[in-house]
Amino acid sequence: MDTFLLNVGHQPVHVPLVQLCATGAVMPPRKPSAVLVTSKAVVRFVPRIGSLLKGVRTSAVGQATADALEQVGVRVQMVGEGGGLEALERLEVRIGE
Repeated sequence: MDTFLLNVGHQPVHVPLVQLCATGAVMPPRKPSAVLVTSKAVVRFVPRIGSLLKGVRTSAVGQATADALEQVGVRVQMVGEGGGLEALERLEVRIGE
């Protein structure tokens, strides 16, 4: 984005308004049958994500999230292009699973 803005005569200014941090929440006691991962940042904050999601049907909201997950060994079955709902629909998650 910076390059584009510079090329059209603008000077980009970065102002970090949000800071990502781990919540410290405890993982559920049993493995889920399917998960939707909404941010590639999860890889940074959940170091064991690869082993935690082994064998779990996994959907990622976008390609960047899918790439980050796959780099740590998570097999992503579905990459959504239109948001989380679309990714879940394509993964065919059924209520009660």
